[in-house]
Amino acid sequence: MHAAVAKAQVTRNAVQAADSALVMHGAIGYTWEHDLHLYYKRTKLDEKLFGGPDVWNERLARDLPLLPAAG
Repeated sequence: MHAAVAKAQVTRNAVQAADSALVMHGAIGYTWEHDLHLYYKRTKLDEKLFGGPDVWNERLARDLPLLPAAG
């Protein structure tokens, strides 16, 4: 459960960071001289292979109990 929460947050932040970095470096024509394009491709591929935040949040919502256990 904890891993799913972390995965949902990390996926969103990694993609946003890669997008921002690519825009910043691409604007000065520096993207291909730096390893940034590799990180960008990796974050996009990981999101498709392992699921984005929506997939993980749905999984969390499905697995969390809606009512407290009767004691």
